[in-house]
Amino acid sequence: MFHIVIWIPASDFKNQDKRKSIEVEIQRCIADRLGICISGIKDEENIANKIRAELDGAKYLLLLDDVKVNINLEKIGIPPNTQGSKIVYTTNFGVYPFGIPPDHESFTLTMKRLSDGDSWQIFEDIVSKENVLLLQRDIKAIARQVVDCCDGLMSIIIIVADNFKLRDCLESWSNGLEMLKRPPMKEDIPMEALKKFLNFSYGSLTENEQIYFLFCVLYPEDHKIPIDCLFDCWAANNLLQKGVPGKQILGRLLKMALLNECSNKQYVTVDNVYRKAAMKILREHGHLKCLVAPEANTKLQKDDCKDIHWISLANSGIDGLPTEVDCPNLTTLFLQNNSKLKAISSSFFRNIGKLLVLDLYKTGLESVLPMSHMQMLKVLYVNSCAMLKEIPFKI
Repeated sequence: MFHIVIWIPASDFKNQDKRKSIEVEIQRCIADRLGICISGIKDEENIANKIRAELDGAKYLLLLDDVKVNINLEKIGIPPNTQGSKIVYTTNFGVYPFGIPPDHESFTLTMKRLSDGDSWQIFEDIVSKENVLLLQRDIKAIARQVVDCCDGLMSIIIIVADNFKLRDCLESWSNGLEMLKRPPMKEDIPMEALKKFLNFSYGSLTENEQIYFLFCVLYPEDHKIPIDCLFDCWAANNLLQKGVPGKQILGRLLKMALLNECSNKQYVTVDNVYRKAAMKILREHGHLKCLVAPEANTKLQKDDCKDIHWISLANSGIDGLPTEVDCPNLTTLFLQNNSKLKAISSSFFRNIGKLLVLDLYKTGLESVLPMSHMQMLKVLYVNSCAMLKEIPFKI
């Protein structure tokens, strides 16, 4: 139907509060897809002209997935539509690409809850592949009630179906239904999906299993979490119980559909809906205190982190850290994917005596790390720190 299809996963571009930066990244991604050589070209208008020339007269399909800021398509180089080209974008944020050429006909589709029939079909398709119990009359009656509890929400139907396909008896199905019917564990959660998630999946975990899952919030949105690194961090923070291997814990979180296993089996991901829910839980947690960007950077700059246990500034774009902070309870600090972070003051770690995990993956560090104040450190990541020349021998 189209001469060329251009798919842009817009959520991969992290500087979502800086529209210009996002537009530049999308522009370069489109140029790369079209095979346009832009090496050495810094002027955005020149790149836009090259894209415009390549697409002019072509019938193209531009797919912008998970758009979080308004994007000026005309500025990027998208030409007027003369051949029946299409632009499709998805968003949860009420934003839209503006500067759409006037020849493009525009309309909006709002994704509503699924019908009862579609909800049942999706649930049945998932469960019946691995569980023949769905053919039994008693089980099918329970299953109908289970689907009703999902309120036509696609993501919840998938979560619940993935869980119920593993249930092997009538009692287990009945117990699962009762869990779904319980009132939400937390109050004032705006999204029904979060209520269902907290009630069904997270609420089914033991207290220790909940902490394993909450640790995953430290990784940025849409991040592929290396499984071996996750085990390292769990172990370093003394989260793993004696005799309970990390693989067993991970299997439990995968079974509850709280984590998703990537195709190569070496990484897992956290759905954005679950991550938002987990962040809300952490804000209300009585004993465990965690900060993620951008709030983490603000509080560090104000030296307001005395009771914090975990801090993540991963993918936050920081170019420096305070000279000194007072974080006596901090055990985990994520700084990965901050290429502008060139140096850390030797006094920064002076009052972080309990630090166990320090992740510096893909930072721009050039100087030797100050290790003298990190006597308890168990895990240090410096892979892909291209500018780091050496590490202290005493480490």
